[in-house]
Amino acid sequence: MPTNRRRCPGAIRALALFALIWAPLAQAATDALATAALSYEEGHLIRALGDHLAVSEDQGRGWRDLPLPATAKGGPLTAAVLSPVSPSTLYITGPEIGVQRSDDWGQHWRSIQGDLPSTDVIAFTPHRTQPDTLYAVLADIGIHRSEDGGKTWRLMDSGPTQGIQWLIHSDMPGSMQTGWLVAGSATAVRLSMDCFCGWRLGGDFESGPVHSVIDLPGHPEHWIAATDTGLFHSDNGGQQWQALTETNTPLVALTAVDENTLLALTAQGRLLTSEDQGRTWNPDE
Repeated sequence: MPTNRRRCPGAIRALALFALIWAPLAQAATDALATAALSYEEGHLIRALGDHLAVSEDQGRGWRDLPLPATAKGGPLTAAVLSPVSPSTLYITGPEIGVQRSDDWGQHWRSIQGDLPSTDVIAFTPHRTQPDTLYAVLADIGIHRSEDGGKTWRLMDSGPTQGIQWLIHSDMPGSMQTGWLVAGSATAVRLSMDCFCGWRLGGDFESGPVHSVIDLPGHPEHWIAATDTGLFHSDNGGQQWQALTETNTPLVALTAVDENTLLALTAQGRLLTSEDQGRTWNPDE
């Protein structure tokens, strides 16, 4: 799903070849919408597509493939996230992958699965300011937290009843602890203080699935959400939303380079750039 100057929250299953019949193609498109991931930190942009992972050092103009651990081949990746505190640290997760970490751009990976009871990790996010604090969502179990870099994990919460498809941590003010967890389901955004003091609705969307939410660097109360029909903006931490941009093709993953520059993936894996907080995009759709 997968962070702004860090961000947020997944991967994309490759679309079926055009020559295939309609039913497999439709299913491939559905899978694509559920599994896209972008993450940006200090000049490095990570893109996950199915079981393919790549890094760009020029905001997407050129890409270099990154090696994956053997357990990740075949995918899909559900998250590919750079640490906002240690930008050379990369995390990936997936249904049979658990949680894997690399500190050298994929040359070496190590499992930080620890004592998690399942490898079926459907969403993942690092803490915004604490390098050893991590959150992993296990299918049909709930949200686990590690405070020692993945050596040990503790079940903290079953999560919103709607189910979680992506997760981010935000340092938006107002929490009784260190920040907020923002979770997305098929139809809603929900948030909780990271003390796990209960979930509340982060605004109403009448726009189909919410694929990604990011907060803007330096402005953690300013959020951008990507939905099936376009982008929405909130300047009060998701309490109210205003339509920002309509798009012909759903944007399924977002990340931010700075407070104005956003990057997005379409369902077909096309990378778009906005220099005005998502109001216009280049290349124009």
